[in-house]
Amino acid sequence: MGGYTTIRLKDNSQANIDLHNQKLLEFKLHKKYHFYSIKDIKFEYECFIKGDGVFPEHQFPKDKINSFKDFRKYWSTKAIGETFCPPFGVLRCDVYYSRMSERNKRALGRYFMANIGAIKKVDGSSTTFFERCFTKRERMKCREYGFEVGNEVADGVDGEINVKS
Repeated sequence: MGGYTTIRLKDNSQANIDLHNQKLLEFKLHKKYHFYSIKDIKFEYECFIKGDGVFPEHQFPKDKINSFKDFRKYWSTKAIGETFCPPFGVLRCDVYYSRMSERNKRALGRYFMANIGAIKKVDGSSTTFFERCFTKRERMKCREYGFEVGNEVADGVDGEINVKS
């Protein structure tokens, strides 16, 4: 997914997704970083109905979409892919360079550590995610929980930690 990291919850129920989205806000993470749920599909459906956004006719035939249920047939992970419609309980972020603020990276790392038992797995650019959002001590704890963090070695120059995959 081109630099993206995905964080997957163990429990994908709407109640659990709502709980974790609230926790993300409590950690002061920007609201655009949230676990995907049915609420996101409802938002897209409202945009489709209002004519806001881009919904190509060949993917979203207006004559066949008469209800939210119909819309879900076309707006699904299977129909349009995980890039546009991730599975429920997935948070996507891009931690490369200036694509996510340092404050949001650190907030996401703190959220992750406080809720590590609720996280199923981390996919995509996970090594970069762990390197940029966590302290060395936190990465060690993540490794204990079975997350693939990468191998750390001190470079001997200024004491910084480099991650080697």
